[in-house]
Amino acid sequence: MESPSAEVRSFADGGRTGKAATVRHSGSTWQASVHLPASGGVAPRSQVTDAAGDRSVGTVYRA
Repeated sequence: MESPSAEVRSFADGGRTGKAATVRHSGSTWQASVHLPASGGVAPRSQVTDAAGDRSVGTVYRA
C-alpha cells in the first residue's frame, strides 16, 4: 500500500505552463497555497492518491 499524497499545480496562462504549489498535510486535512497573478485568473489542478493507489484529478477554472 502507498501512503496518501496530494499534488497541486496552478496555471495562469490558459493551461500551458503549471507552477507547483506548496501542499501541507495535517491529520485528515490537506492545504495548498497557490500564487495569484496581479490580473486574470488562475486554474489550480489537484491530483490526490489514497493509500490503495486510487487517484482523482480535478481543476478549478478561473479561480
